[in-house]
Formats: sequence, C-alpha cells, structure tokens
Amino acid sequence: MQKKFPIQRQKKSDIVGWLLNKNIPHNSTKTRPELLNIVKENKEKYRGYELDQIAYEIGHEVVRLPPYHCQCNPIELIWEQIKDGLTYKNKTFKIKDVRKLLDEALLKVTANNWKKCVKHAEKL
Repeated sequence: MQKKFPIQRQKKSDIVGWLLNKNIPHNSTKTRPELLNIVKENKEKYRGYELDQIAYEIGHEVVRLPPYHCQCNPIELIWEQIKDGLTYKNKTFKIKDVRKLLDEALLKVTANNWKKCVKHAEKL
C-alpha cells in the first residue's frame, strides 16, 4: 500500500497537483526538478505501509525508530547488557567458552529487564 509519489518522468502538472493535494507550499513556476526536490523533502510525511494500516485497524500504532539510535531500541539495551557480561568475563577467547558465557548472560535477562528497557525507550 505504499502511496504513489510523483516521479521524474511525470508531467509537471501532475507534480503540482500532488503538491496542491497535500497542501505543500510551492511555486508552480518552478522547474520540474525543483518541484521534485520539494516532493522529496516532504515524502516521509506521506509515506504509508500496509502493515501500519493493519496495525491501526486492530488498535496498534507502528513507531519507527531513528536509525543508529540505540537508546530508543529496547533490544539494543538488552544486547548491551549481554555484551557487557561477555566482555568482562571472557578470558580465553575460545568459542566454546564464549558460547557458555553467552548462555549464562542470556539467562540473566529477565522480564523485568525488558520492562525497564521498554519503559526507558517509551520515555525517550
């Protein structure tokens, strides 16, 4: 259900029509490439996905996380806890020992850890 955006080969009038339909300020005397740049700058506001619609219909909202922003992603916070456990306890660097340490670290991840990480991310 990805919404259609004007593309390079479309008529200028179609691009202007899309901008008007979305109430995006523009000057219709600009060139097609300039108008397409305005479209590009505003694309994210109008992007839609089928999954978002399905989630909305059953009472949920999909929230996209900013890329490379681990503080907003609970699984990254949990992974950080696991890595910390491995880093400080790994003395041999043998895969068998690392696997054992990983299993131990995973067992220490509790539902309460997850709740705290989720609440932290939601707060942000």
